[in-house]
Amino acid sequence: MLRKAGLDGLKGDLIFNFEIPLYSSLSLPVATLISALASIYSALKLSMSPAVLGDIAHEIELKYKIGLGVSGIIMNGGITVVTEPGAPSMAKYLNIRYPEDLRIVVGGSPGKEIDISNPPLIPLPIYADSIPANITCRLNEFNFIAGIARRLLHTRLCSLSLKSRSVLKRIMKMNPLMCGFDYDGKTVFAVVERERIRDVIEVFLDFFPCEGIIVSEIDPIGARVYF
Repeated sequence: MLRKAGLDGLKGDLIFNFEIPLYSSLSLPVATLISALASIYSALKLSMSPAVLGDIAHEIELKYKIGLGVSGIIMNGGITVVTEPGAPSMAKYLNIRYPEDLRIVVGGSPGKEIDISNPPLIPLPIYADSIPANITCRLNEFNFIAGIARRLLHTRLCSLSLKSRSVLKRIMKMNPLMCGFDYDGKTVFAVVERERIRDVIEVFLDFFPCEGIIVSEIDPIGARVYF
């Protein structure tokens, strides 16, 4: 990126303060990469479009196997459907409106190693070209996308570890809006209304320590940097 801006050779330090445990590998490496590039972009006031920044992140993400092509999705924020895959400057995305009171509850075990270089399954993203053409007009409907996610999870449970499979089966009995797992299948999550957070946490506490459980809103903005 610096070479593209004519600043080749410039050096400096980036200091990160993570508010979630590093073992929660839900695209955390890619979000870190994007925030690092965004901080350089903003601090140096580079004359470079966000799309180019996204393309650089996308290239690094795939080259060093720290992600599966989700840079553009993370930059978009919210709930996003990829209608045309590719680098962020070429891809096409559809942002979906969703209820304001949604929360994501994540459960994982502290200290586990993250390895997404050879994931057992690829839970994200759901590409539009995998959906029959006669129903693509409904891709902007949250309930429709949530239904697709629930059906896909049923087909992938058998490849998960016994622990992840057990916790997700219990969560599924609660009829959450969505639930799923991270790239190595060891961290799981559920998307529910705010008033149902406690019910999900009680299930997660049977499998994970309290410090391994996180509750978050859905971020509508995407990766960015605060100064």
